[in-house]
Amino acid sequence: MSTAKGGSIVFFSGGMFSGKTEALFRELNRYKVRYKVVLFKPLKDKRYSQDKAASHNGLTFDSQNIASVKDADNWLEANQVDVIGIDEAQFLDTTEMSLVEFAEKWANKGKAVFVAALDRDFEGKPFTGIPEFWVASDKGKKFNAICTQCGEDASFSHRTVDSDDKILVGGADAYEALCRACYLKIANK
Repeated sequence: MSTAKGGSIVFFSGGMFSGKTEALFRELNRYKVRYKVVLFKPLKDKRYSQDKAASHNGLTFDSQNIASVKDADNWLEANQVDVIGIDEAQFLDTTEMSLVEFAEKWANKGKAVFVAALDRDFEGKPFTGIPEFWVASDKGKKFNAICTQCGEDASFSHRTVDSDDKILVGGADAYEALCRACYLKIANK
């Protein structure tokens, strides 16, 4: 976990419904046995719970609600923990501090930092800062869902409601998981 030489940065990414949040919760629960753990979630993510981070399949984890990466940094400056988690990192404001700056700062202080985030938006484009975060991570895993159209591995989050907003927080009411072939069929119509 954390050592005098430095902590670690672990990244879970992929499309919606792929199990990123469950993997994050699993890791944080392992450490809760012995270490002080905190999980941050974006204020704007109110899909399943106002005060807890939640997975699409109903698992929850106590969380600190924040608007920005800098909010998490400020909270950590005032509180002592060993293990840091961030869920849905793509929804956080990175104006004052990038996700990479944040994770490296705390990993270099000996903390284990776990982050889960979508890697692409509904148009299939990378979320700001996510490719750079992959490079900064010590370990990571890309998760795939199952394509709702054909059953193959799905890495795209297709928006099923009419909206051009870059950020639209939603679940199965607004998105479906698609493989590349099915996503391209719909995107090219």
